[in-house]
This record gives sequence, structure tokens and C-alpha cells, in this order.
Amino acid sequence: MESRIDWIDNAKALGIFLVLLGHQDISPLIRQWIYSFHMPLFFFLSGFLFNFEKYSKDRTFFKRKFHTLLVPYFIFAFISFFFWLFVVRNLSIHGESLKIDPLKPFLGIFYSIGMNGYGNPIENALWFLTCLFVVEAIFWFILKFSKKFSYTLSIFIFFIIVIIGVVYSYTSLVRLPWSMEVACVALIFYAAGFFYKDKIEFGLTLLKHANLPNKLVIITILLSFNILFSIINGRTDMNGSGFHNFILFLASAWMGIAFVLSVSRFSSVNNVFSFFGKNTLIIMGLSGIALFCLRGGIYLISRNLLYFEGIPVFVGIFLSFFLMIILVPVIYFINKYLPFVVGKRTHGC
Repeated sequence: MESRIDWIDNAKALGIFLVLLGHQDISPLIRQWIYSFHMPLFFFLSGFLFNFEKYSKDRTFFKRKFHTLLVPYFIFAFISFFFWLFVVRNLSIHGESLKIDPLKPFLGIFYSIGMNGYGNPIENALWFLTCLFVVEAIFWFILKFSKKFSYTLSIFIFFIIVIIGVVYSYTSLVRLPWSMEVACVALIFYAAGFFYKDKIEFGLTLLKHANLPNKLVIITILLSFNILFSIINGRTDMNGSGFHNFILFLASAWMGIAFVLSVSRFSSVNNVFSFFGKNTLIIMGLSGIALFCLRGGIYLISRNLLYFEGIPVFVGIFLSFFLMIILVPVIYFINKYLPFVVGKRTHGC
């Protein structure tokens, strides 16, 4: 189990780095590749870690998910909104923030779809937390339901829900609160992580003990197919329900997930990766504020907008790494003095 946790931390650290890099204004092709699998990866890992037996009672499940997903969401959403309202808007160089009616992103905190003007102006990845809450609630209810009837029936229900989500996503209907239609599609990744965790762990363990040439061949093949499918399918965006060809989207996402899992399992235990992997929630919740401060500092030094628009990939990689580093003191502070922010028990409770 310790080995399993170690490589999952590696995967989460790599995943959050890709999230940060994907939100930089880098090459469209690189962003297209990242968006082909980075959010499916997090839904998959969440399913992999889900323990149904731990939440056999309704009250236990919803209380825990309220503290670990909804409390962090609303705290980070309100912090980033008011930071944008009182800091970003007053210091905006182009004045673009002043063109946004503050009421819409404020309502967006409760609507939580992450787009169409309702997204958080500087932390637009926060939609994932409420969407994950919906995914886990659906998954938990179906598992509980299947215990009374049959396992086959539960699989059929999962399949129907995914189909409904896909069909709804291809329509021009209104976005559902908390990205419910996206949650229906995300269920396929979450369920796969849960139901096949033992087989996946067994397969990755076999690959870990393969010789180096074989490891490199496997990683190269997975990455190559991931890139190929993402290029053929074009730019996708899970939150925006932009799948294009859904079969190609699934193929690209699964190849990307397999690539990250393989790299993470092959990699040795690293305290740095483990640290960032365990604190992806804080990085997701505060990276926008950190990026604004970082870019503001760069602008004050360079007095130009070189690092604001159309940055080279290597600059985006550097900024993403640096964002994670400058958040380290904040991570330590929250974990020690404000653990409830990320759903952890306070001292003495």
C-alpha cells in the first residue's frame, strides 16, 4: 500500500504540473496535448483512491465529502474572487478585468461551471471540485444500490448515465450547475479507477520490474498514441464538453493516463514529488493568485509584457515549476495552522 501511495503522489504531482502548464499561454499544440488527458487523469486517480467500505453510511459519506471537497472549494473560490475584485481589477494593465461585471463570476461561485463568464476569473480550475463531488455522489449511490440488487445492473446504470452525459454534451442546451453533465462523462474514468485498481496495480508492478529498454519502449508507445489521437481529434476540453469525436477522446485520454501512470510507477520515491502530490488541492486553489503575483513581479522588473502573452514553452515550464515552489510556504502554513481549509482535522479534534 505504501508503494501504491508513493506512485499516486508522483502521478498527482505530474498532473497538477500539467494543469498549471496548460493554463499558460504556450503553444496551442502543447495545450491540445495536455487537455486531451489531464482532467480525466484526476477523475481516474480519485476513483482509484475511493474506499466504499469506509463510507457505508449516508451521513459519513456526505459529511466527509462536504469537508474535503465543498469546504475547500468555497474557501478558495471566495478568496480568489475577492482577490480579483479588489486587487486584480485595480492593478489591471489592459483594463480587461474592468470589463467584467463582478456579479456574474460571483454567481458563478455557486453555479460552478468554470466557463461562459461564470468561471472564477483567476482560478478557473476550481470547477473540478464541485464536479468531483457530483461524480462521487452518483458513484456512491449506485454502488449502494447495487448491493441490494445486482452488480450487472449497476454497470448498466453507469453505462446509461455516461451515455446521457455524452449526448447532453453534444447539444447546445444550458450548462447544468456544478458541471453535472461533465460529471456523467467523468464517471467512466472514475469507475475504471475504482473497479480495476487491483489489475492496474498488478500490471504496473510487472512493468516496474521490467528492464530499462522495455520500460522506455512502453512509455514511448503510450505517449506516441496519446499524441497521435489528440492531434487527429483536435483540441478537446472536458469542462467545456468539447470532445469532438468521443471515441478518439477516450482513446487519447486512456493513452495519456496510462503514460502518466507508467512514468509515475517507474519513478523512484521522491520527497519533492510526494510533497506536491499530497498538496495538489492547495496548488489548484491558489495557483491563480500566485501566478498574478509572479507576473506582476516580472513586469515590475522588466517593464514589458513579454511574459504575459504568447510565451515560449520553456518559459511556461519554468513558470509552472516556480509557481509550485513559491506556494510551498503557503502549503506549510495551511497544513499546520488551517488544516480545515483542505478538509483535514484540526489539532485536538
